Order: sequence, then structure tokens, then C-alpha cells
Amino acid sequence: MDRARPSAGSRYDAVDSGNRRDSFQSGYSPQTADFRTAGSRNAGYSNDSYSRQPDAIEPVKGGRDEEAGTGPGWDVYADFNNAGPRYSAAFGVPGLKNDTGYRPLSRPDTLGSKSKKGGTSTTYEPEVELVTVPAMGAEWSAQELKDMKKSGRAEIKAEKQDRTDFSLGLTLYFVIPRVPNFGFAYGTPLVGNGGPTPYFNRYPANFSFTGGVDLQADTHSSYVPVHFRNISAELYSADTFKLVATGSTGALTMPAKSYVPLPLNMTFSYSAVNTSDETWNLYYNACQNKIAVVGGERPGLNVRLILKMQIAGLIGSYGAATLLSNVPCPIQLPLNSG
Repeated sequence: MDRARPSAGSRYDAVDSGNRRDSFQSGYSPQTADFRTAGSRNAGYSNDSYSRQPDAIEPVKGGRDEEAGTGPGWDVYADFNNAGPRYSAAFGVPGLKNDTGYRPLSRPDTLGSKSKKGGTSTTYEPEVELVTVPAMGAEWSAQELKDMKKSGRAEIKAEKQDRTDFSLGLTLYFVIPRVPNFGFAYGTPLVGNGGPTPYFNRYPANFSFTGGVDLQADTHSSYVPVHFRNISAELYSADTFKLVATGSTGALTMPAKSYVPLPLNMTFSYSAVNTSDETWNLYYNACQNKIAVVGGERPGLNVRLILKMQIAGLIGSYGAATLLSNVPCPIQLPLNSG
């Protein structure tokens, strides 16, 4: 039985081999109002949707299909050697400021031969040299990252302070003077100095004379000269602990790394109530004339020597002391003395 054919005003046209022939099959009809102006929601299509527009812009690659196998295809040098369609206008564009500084990249297939005298050489020389650039390392090292932290900055500050303190300490070690050591230059510590005539009185009991202490200073521990403001000496009787003599040097300077003789003048002076005083008797017997003594051997003195020093560059006072036993008296009294 034949199928009824739709009328001319029908929504569908005849089918050919089961397929609709044009866009009327999508439900669009000329009588239907334009969906863009009438607010319709149907998605109608026209024949123009399937046809190429005459003013369409050709692709920048030339409008050819590279997979077809015709022509050179994609040119990776196109942006640099101006040999084909440009995909970037960053370099070599006429009229731009950077155009004069643009230098195209040479390829082996575009290099010309270099002519020499007497003929043409077929040796190609590239205009640019490609080199391998080492990869850049990390922007910050672990130590640099640590140094940028608060704890790292504090550590750096402490290290700088330690170095400063060490340098200052090392400098002071060499520039600060040392307190010298003292000894006796010869075997006789107490010596006469040719002063006024000594005297001993019985009523009241006293004595007075001058002498000297023959010292020697050792400055080998000091790297700079030692400047003394003063060196004072006190001599005590080691038997009675009474002060019997004093002396001082005043300001003086000793060279470094040396043995320096130091004769120190002393004034012996003592007073007592009467001749029964022990200290007066000890010094009278030790200093009497040798002729008045049986065998000419006088008794010695036991004394304690105390030194006090003020040195430039050092704070406070420094001292030294020694005990001397059986020391000969530095003077000899006249026979008629006492």
C-alpha cells in the first residue's frame, strides 16, 4: 500500500534514501518567527550554518592542511628568519625601534657560500654560534635562607661580636704592659751609697743612715716598654716587724724584653724610748765597727722588703715582697760611736 505523501504546506519534505535533505528537517520553517527577535527558545538552523562564509579569514598558516603532504609544512624558523608567515611580531617588524638590532638565525640550508680570492668557496660558516648554557642553580642556598631569618641574623651578629672581641683581646695582649719580676743583682742585697755620716744615739735611742737595695727588674714578659709612675719600697725588721727604712724611685721607664738594674736608695730611720729596745739593739750590733767585734764577724739582719708599683696602662697598684735572712748591714759605725 502506497504511503501518503505530505502536502506542499507540510512541515516535512520528501525523504531520499531515509535522509532529510535540508535544514527544514530540523524544525525550522520560513513562516516561523525569528527566534532572536521574537524571544523563541527553539534552536533553529539555516543553510548558512553549513556553508563557508565568503569573507572568512584564512588561517595564518596559509589555509592549507599540513597533513595533506604538500608544501614545506610548519616552519619553526618563521618567526626568526622572515622566510614565511609570521606567528609573532616581537622581532624584526619594520618601523619598530628594535628592528635595527634584529639578527636572523642562520640555518644550514639558507647559508650562502663565502667567496674568496680566486674563486668561490663551498665552506659554510654560520653567522651565530650555538653554545650550551649551564643550568642555573637554586636562587637561594640553604645557608642564605637561614641567614635571612631572625635566628640567622642573631647568629651572624654574635659571630661578628666574637671576632671583634677576639681581635680586641689579641691586641690588648700585646699592647698592655706586664708587671716585671724583681730579684737582686748581686749577692749583697743591702749596699752603702756614700751618704751622710751615720749616727746612733742612746738618749733618746734612735739611729739614722742611708743605704740602698740593689735590685734587678725582669721585663721579658712585656711586649711594650713599662712606664712606672713610681716604685716605692719599705724595709721591715723580720724579728720585730718594725718599719726601719723607706725609699722610692719616682717616674721611670724600663725597656721590654730586658734585665734592668734598679738601685733603690733607702733612708734608714728609727726611734725608741731607750737602748733596751730590741730593734735598736739589733741594728746597733749589726752595724758596729768590725774592730770592736771579736773575730771581726758582725751579726746579720733579717729583713722583709715590700715593693709597691704604679704602672701606666694598668689600673691600681701592684706589689712584690721578699724575705732576706742574715743580710750584712750596709754601713759601719765609727769606733767612738755610742
